[in-house]
Amino acid sequence: MTQGKQYTKLITFNGDILSFRCRYSHQDGDSRKKSELTCLRLSFTKETNCFTSRNGDTPIYKDSSADVDVVCCSTALDVRKKIVVPCLLLRLWKPKLSCYKYKLITLTSSTKAELHVEFNSQYELQDGVTIFQGPTVLWTHENIVHYASAQTSKVRSIAVQMSVVFLGELCSDVIVLGSQIHSKEEVNGQISVCKDNKIVGYSVEDGKVINGTCIIPNTYSSVVQCSLVVSAEEVKGHMNVNMVVATNKKQLVCFENGKLKEVCQLPFEEPECIKMATIGNSGLVFVVSFNQGNVCAVWKDTFQVAACWSGVSSVLIDDFVGYGTDQILLVFHDQNPADTVTNFIMTDLCGTMYSCGRGEISEESETSDAAQGNYLCTIQALESRLQSGLTLLQDLQRDVDVKERVLLQSTDALADLVSGREHIISKTEQEGLVSLWEDADEGEEALQEERMQPESEQQPFLVEKLWHRVIEDCLVVGVILTKEDAILLESASISLLLETAQGQAATVIQTQSRAHWVPAAHPSSPPEPVAKRRRPDQAEGSSWSGGGGMLKKLALTAVCELTPLLTCGPVKCPVMLHYVLKEVSPACVRPQAPKALQCGQISLSMTDVFQPSPLHAAVHRDESREDLLSLLAFLDSWSFQIYSPDHTLCDVSQWLQEALGCEKVERSPQYLLSNPAGPSAALVFHWQQKSPFLGELVIYCRGQFALLRFLHSLCDFLPASYHIQPLRKDRSGVRAQDVGCSLENEVLALRDGLSSLLTACQRRGSSGGPGGEGAAPAPAPPAVDELQRRREEWHRDIEGSKRRVGPLVVMERYCSLVESVLQVQQKVDVDVLLGTEARSVFTS
Repeated sequence: MTQGKQYTKLITFNGDILSFRCRYSHQDGDSRKKSELTCLRLSFTKETNCFTSRNGDTPIYKDSSADVDVVCCSTALDVRKKIVVPCLLLRLWKPKLSCYKYKLITLTSSTKAELHVEFNSQYELQDGVTIFQGPTVLWTHENIVHYASAQTSKVRSIAVQMSVVFLGELCSDVIVLGSQIHSKEEVNGQISVCKDNKIVGYSVEDGKVINGTCIIPNTYSSVVQCSLVVSAEEVKGHMNVNMVVATNKKQLVCFENGKLKEVCQLPFEEPECIKMATIGNSGLVFVVSFNQGNVCAVWKDTFQVAACWSGVSSVLIDDFVGYGTDQILLVFHDQNPADTVTNFIMTDLCGTMYSCGRGEISEESETSDAAQGNYLCTIQALESRLQSGLTLLQDLQRDVDVKERVLLQSTDALADLVSGREHIISKTEQEGLVSLWEDADEGEEALQEERMQPESEQQPFLVEKLWHRVIEDCLVVGVILTKEDAILLESASISLLLETAQGQAATVIQTQSRAHWVPAAHPSSPPEPVAKRRRPDQAEGSSWSGGGGMLKKLALTAVCELTPLLTCGPVKCPVMLHYVLKEVSPACVRPQAPKALQCGQISLSMTDVFQPSPLHAAVHRDESREDLLSLLAFLDSWSFQIYSPDHTLCDVSQWLQEALGCEKVERSPQYLLSNPAGPSAALVFHWQQKSPFLGELVIYCRGQFALLRFLHSLCDFLPASYHIQPLRKDRSGVRAQDVGCSLENEVLALRDGLSSLLTACQRRGSSGGPGGEGAAPAPAPPAVDELQRRREEWHRDIEGSKRRVGPLVVMERYCSLVESVLQVQQKVDVDVLLGTEARSVFTS
């Protein structure tokens, strides 16, 4: 007998390796070739650090007239026996026949094989053949998915023609995912193929078509090379799938319910297979096999490359050692087919390492440069966290030392006070004290110094223009400051006062103030040399200057109701500018105090109210800029974010001009104004495209009904794939009003609570009692000494003084007062926080 060639295929089963070998031989003088398929079961022995055979080579299939090859082998669930068994798909080729014969068999024991399905094929099955539960064998040929099993007893095909992206099991069902392909006949008789990018799913068992975009997005249909289902469950008829795919762009991508979650850059190209290993406390590892024998491992939790290997022929994952967790077995190319597994590396990337035929190999030598970089970054991050933790501990220790020193000094001062001694504080201790009673005196001195300053220094701001407009039942007042003054401000707003009869103080009108940046006209004269420019001009890139280097001016507007102004006939309203200056020096500890100055005065008559001038915001006139600012202050504003995940954004500005008839404002082309019947029906739009896929639309209109009507038209225009999300509304003026009302409520609650508490205390003290202040002193008996009587009167005076300075109150009333005040203060804190966020208009 002459021995022919042989080859081996490996799978894992219950912690062991099953090695299937096909051997070809023929008798001397006989031209017929004989084929034999044997199975060798190998177990790992830690003592000898090698795989040993249990029962030797066992023949499981023989054929004396055909060439037998193993197309694929894996373990799958036998639905009839409810157990996982090894499965093999055999290919038989006879030269006399013009077709291939295939047999799907399973191993019921180490020596017995069971036939499940047998079929013929005119073409050869090579790559892309998979065995799933049933067992069922699936393969793809010319964009058509075929399958065969014991239940079907023949080859069947899926009715949908598709470019397959995924073949696998989901929720106990075999699912095929892919892009559907349509064929259409052309005029000249040729057939052209049209591929749809939309991913659809097809169930092999019941033929149900599902939406594949909830598993893999459509944009990845053309780049997926291989995939693996991490977890899948069905909740209320909806599939929740977590999947990883390897693309031809050297990326490992994780999807959760069809949404991109994480991306990892792979070190090799042409991925072929993804497997998953459970390695205990360290979590899960994805093992990706590539063409030309390259393999890499990726951590699931960090989604970073853990290790890389080359020259690998087989990757097997199972619990070979018996630890209860998986190990990764890498069998290398220089393995002798006639021998057992003798050239391998087995590791779990967490300290367990076995190798045979590889010399002294450590896990570190197999680690990629990317993994080494990740380790270095992790160590640096841990060092930074350790350093920050030590800094925090040092700060806490300093705070504890300060508290201990204060307690010790307080104890010494209290002991000196009780003993009647004078408590002396050293100069070192005085440096750390803060005055509580001299702030008012310092404030008065600062006010006197400010009054003694020249008028030019007290009012350094130059108001370029002051205007007012009457829009329906509202009065809009505006002030424009030059850029040189604006960059000195941290925040600014304006308010109105109402002058009454002579001798009476002016009353404050409730207004809502806003800030706007408007472009300044370029001067006709040539610019000054760089050496002669003022220092404030160097801050054009700051956040308050409006950015960009373009000359801009600050416009402040205030809106109030006309009703309080119509009761006194013609009125004069001083305009007050409230501002906070920026810190001049970083070494300045005390923050700048808010200041106010009168920047002008407006006069309002009945003619202005009942015959207001029309607004011409869109026409290029001298007053069109003020008309536009007044209209923006009068209208409410809403901001929306428009996002398109799959396509570039359409031109919303062009649609506003063509469909709604909007026209650009000549003085401010970034605004689009509709042609309204009046200010209440006006619509002003500001469209800004942040990126090709993201844009922001600001809508100015009066009332929510007009807003909803416009949004309805906008949604009809935009495609269904667009997403519209409302942004936070600018309510800085309203927030300031809320903060003021909340502070007023806090003061009132504290005043009323203390008043009722002290009144109850006085009533209780005056009602009498032993030793009470309201009780009349008892007449001294004649036998009492005069000194004793004087001492008792002195004690009564001391007790009365203590009750007046620190009266005793009822505990229940005090707790109720503290609780109510804390609730009011909590609301004040929330309003102040929201008001601080709303003030970001002054710094952006």
